[in-house]
Amino acid sequence: MTPEQISALLINPREDLHIEIKNWLDLKSSAEARATFMKAVIALANHGGGFLIIGLTEKGHEFHESGERPEDLEFYNQDLINGIVSSYADPAFHCSVHFVESPSRHIYPVVRVPGGHKVPIRAKRASPDGKLLENNCIYVRKPGPKSERPIEAREWEDLFARCFENRKDDVLNQLRLMISGTTNSTPAAESKAGLRDWIDSCMSRWSALLQSSGSVGNASCDTGLIIFSYELVGSRKPLSLTQLPNVVRAAVIRHTGWPMFWYPSRNEIAPYPYQDAVECWIARGASMLNDERDASKSDFWRITTSGQAFLLRGFQEDDSGQVLPDGSEIRAGTLFDFVLPIWRAAELMLHAESMARGLIEGPASVNFHIEYRGLKGRQLVDRTGRRILTPGRISHQDIIHLALKSDIEAIGPRLPELVQELLKPLYSLFSFMELPSQAVVEEIKRMRATNF
Repeated sequence: MTPEQISALLINPREDLHIEIKNWLDLKSSAEARATFMKAVIALANHGGGFLIIGLTEKGHEFHESGERPEDLEFYNQDLINGIVSSYADPAFHCSVHFVESPSRHIYPVVRVPGGHKVPIRAKRASPDGKLLENNCIYVRKPGPKSERPIEAREWEDLFARCFENRKDDVLNQLRLMISGTTNSTPAAESKAGLRDWIDSCMSRWSALLQSSGSVGNASCDTGLIIFSYELVGSRKPLSLTQLPNVVRAAVIRHTGWPMFWYPSRNEIAPYPYQDAVECWIARGASMLNDERDASKSDFWRITTSGQAFLLRGFQEDDSGQVLPDGSEIRAGTLFDFVLPIWRAAELMLHAESMARGLIEGPASVNFHIEYRGLKGRQLVDRTGRRILTPGRISHQDIIHLALKSDIEAIGPRLPELVQELLKPLYSLFSFMELPSQAVVEEIKRMRATNF
C-alpha cells in the first residue's frame, strides 16, 4: 500500500474488519493500554492484516479527534510498538508505523499490521485484570466490527484456512521432494552453500582489483579485515540491474558517519555495474589511492538483484592517528574494540531488512555471515571508556566465521537478541568472555539514536 493510500484512511475514517480505531493510548506507561492495543493487533494479524488508527473517538456515527492528544507522538514510535508486539504476541511479527496527516492538518499514528502468518497468533501475556487480554488466547476480527476470541466452528475454520493458505508453498515443496525422491537436504543448507560461493567469488574479485591496481596502500587490509554478507530468501520482485541502484541508495542505514553500503556520487568512487551486481570500491582511482586512505574507509561492496550482499572493510581500530583514553597511540593489529562489532552487526541486519522491502515480495528470511580475519594477538578494549574490561583478554585465534538465519520480520522487534546470538562466539575468543545482553541493548539504542 502506498503512502497516499494510507493517508486516504483518514479522509473518512471508519472501522471495518481490517481497520480498527482507538483513542489515544498511553503505550509507554499503561499496561492496560498496551493490552488494549495488542488485543486489536493480534486480531488484525489473524484476520490477514490491517490497520490500527490511533487518536480518534466515535461521536454519533463519525470519528473525530479525541481531546486527549499527547504533546509528543514519540510514544508511538516503531521501536516502542514492535517491542510491545514482541512482548505480547507469539509468534512475534513486525509492524510498521506511519504518521499520517488528516484533512484537518492533524497528525495521527497509523499502525500497519501484517498478515500472511502460517500459524495463529496468540497472546503470551495477559492484561493486569486478566480479562481484557487473556494469556494463551487467540483473537480474531468479528462483524461489528470487534476483536474477540473465536468460538463458532466457522470462525476457527476461517482462521485455519488462512494459515494453511499462507503455508501452502511449504507443503507443496515437501510434496515435490517426496514425489521426486530427492534427498532430504534443507533449503537452509543449500542457501548457506550458495552464500559461501558468493563470498568466495567476491573475495576473488577484490583480490583481482588489488592486483591490477598496483600500490594500494592501506586498502589491502594487511593487519586484518572483516567480511559482512547476507543472502535474502523469498519471492523476488522482477527487478533489473538498471533498477537496482535506486533500491540500494534507499536502503542505506545512516546511523553512523560511515554507513555500510554507502552509495557515493563522486565519479572517482561511484558504484558501477559489474556482471550481475552493483559494485563499489572506495579505494579505486588514483586520486583516492594517493590519499593513503585508512583500510576502514576503503570499503569494497557488491549487491545483486537476487538479494546477495557483500562488504569488505578493514579494522577501524587500525586507522592511523588514533589514541587510547590515556593518550597513548594505538598500534595497528593490537586492539579489538568492544563496541564496534555490536554496531556493525546491527547495521548489517537493518540493511538486510531495508533491502528486503525493495527486493522481496511477501515474507522473507535472511542468512547472515560475518567473518573476522586478523584477530590473533588483539586485546579486547572499550575505547569509549564506558566499561571497565578485565585486562589481558587476548585472542589466540586468527579467523572466525559467524552465521545466523532469521525471518526479516523478526529483525525489528528482536534486533538486540539477534545481534547477541550472532556475536557470542566472537567475544568468547577473548578469555571466554560472555557478551552481556544489557550492553548489546544499550549500544544498539545509542547507535539508533544517531542519524547522519
